[in-house]
Amino acid sequence: MADNSDEVIVSVVTSVAPLSKALSYRVPESFRGPTSIGSRVAVPLHGRTVTGWIVGEEANDQLEAQQLKSLTRSQGYGPPESLVDLCRFAAWRWAGSLAHFLSAASPATIVASLPDAPKQVMVEVPDSALGRCFGALQPGDIVLGELGPAHDPFDVVLGAVAACANDDQGGSLLVMVPSKGYAKRLSGRLARRGVRCVEVNDAWDAARSGWPVVVGTRNVAFAPVPRVAGAVVLDAEDPALISSAAPTVSGLEVLAERVRRDQGRMVALSPVPHARLLDGRVPIKVAEPPEREGWATPIIVNRQGGDPRLGWISQELVAAARDALEHQHSGVAGVCVINRKGRAKLLVCKRCDTVARCANCEAAVSLGDTLVCPRCGATQPSVCKSCGSMSFKQLRLGTQRLAEEFGALLGVPCGEVTAETKELDPKARFLVGTEAVLYRLRTTSLVGFVDIDHHLLASRASAEIDALRLLARASRLVGGRGAMQRGRVLVQTRLEEHRVFDALKKGDPTPVLNADRDLRAQLQLPPFRAMAAISGAGQQELCAALEALGADVITMEDHAVVVGDNHEVLCTLLEQAGRPKARVRVALDPEEV
Repeated sequence: MADNSDEVIVSVVTSVAPLSKALSYRVPESFRGPTSIGSRVAVPLHGRTVTGWIVGEEANDQLEAQQLKSLTRSQGYGPPESLVDLCRFAAWRWAGSLAHFLSAASPATIVASLPDAPKQVMVEVPDSALGRCFGALQPGDIVLGELGPAHDPFDVVLGAVAACANDDQGGSLLVMVPSKGYAKRLSGRLARRGVRCVEVNDAWDAARSGWPVVVGTRNVAFAPVPRVAGAVVLDAEDPALISSAAPTVSGLEVLAERVRRDQGRMVALSPVPHARLLDGRVPIKVAEPPEREGWATPIIVNRQGGDPRLGWISQELVAAARDALEHQHSGVAGVCVINRKGRAKLLVCKRCDTVARCANCEAAVSLGDTLVCPRCGATQPSVCKSCGSMSFKQLRLGTQRLAEEFGALLGVPCGEVTAETKELDPKARFLVGTEAVLYRLRTTSLVGFVDIDHHLLASRASAEIDALRLLARASRLVGGRGAMQRGRVLVQTRLEEHRVFDALKKGDPTPVLNADRDLRAQLQLPPFRAMAAISGAGQQELCAALEALGADVITMEDHAVVVGDNHEVLCTLLEQAGRPKARVRVALDPEEV
């Protein structure tokens, strides 16, 4: 009998997601490659070879070792041990498989060797409030900062580079942004300042070796650096930082957990730092010069009682569009945003043109036997609160028709943009589209919201925050106000006195942020309670298992919602319930319940 006492036995999690249990394999003497925790290996499983990750080392029982299969070959380096532990946390926190998160932390190709990481060059800390804010933090500090949409956050990043270069424990700075284009532009700016940085998608091996600065989108939270000395998140409110597919992981929350574990420092910046960011953390203002200069001065066009023969395009909007075309002689001079899909059914009184709104939470109501609020469920009589009329009309609009009308009115090529649009018309001087149009340009002279009331009065609890987020994006495109101003933001509405417009005029989103926090506290929505939306063929089986464990499950028309006092309670219940045999989608912290 061969003596196997010197052979090493390792635990391996395979890439087969349904198989969540770690399996034991022998490391043969002929094996060549890294065998540390996180290393990737090829292993035999049910007659085929699959990829796996070493997640631990086991005691060598000689009799057991003889019965185990051996590792087939090395697949190179994988995430470091600290990141493997973070992946375990993420799998628990967002009800996903460990293999899913290990894959997110691994390279797309085999990495057999690692480069030597350079030391960061000395960078001068900018002499500004933004430049000094990161260096003022203590180890373990995580700050949510409010920064006007048109303010340049580059000083914050430079200050973080300098602070992390002087960290006694060493480590890398991770910078998270919403899009690949933003990451590429930012890494280019840093490189021109002499900063040694890489993008995580292009240089996984450099990040794994501990490169000083790593830039990326939400996946930078799983960048394979050995230690995180600091982190900066720009546009923390952007929906792109949260996965829309299950598991609905938040890159911001993963990065914050990682910073806490490594005792690093973190600053997350947002023009709209709402209550859902970082579990309800209260934001601080970090802008200099004054915050309000980062917000555009709006043109508010009150459409209530307007001439119906003008349709959706007001005289003010046409005049502003023509001014923009005269001011900007090339490129896209302006954009108009409309909500083609209609997140709310907007009802308007036929007599006085007043929008029908919920008396409890001010959302748009739908018309049945009574007026019903889809946000909080309240009902009220089908009577206009302004004039007492019982007759209502529903407003509708669409991007294609509006683009045609704008092109005819302005006499210039006008393009349509939706989320499905791949390329912009190079000849277009004006664009009409859904909110996706705001993310296709970097600058323009006019942003017009044809009917922002559909955003303001949507049935989601985050309706006002979403509207303010779009106005922040528009302010960035036109450059804010004062010396930064390059253009204008025009808003057509029937709710001229709404607090969102008041916040925009003053350049201070605080009243809207406070109202959002109060509404969530009243309705017990995240972050004040933890929730998970469950749907799919296995919904009933999983809900039954959760109810047997004492969970609070609310059944709705096409899905169910399980509620817990906090994430510790909810995620533990989901873990104990296990996964049903049929497919099921579990979305933690859903926005729409």
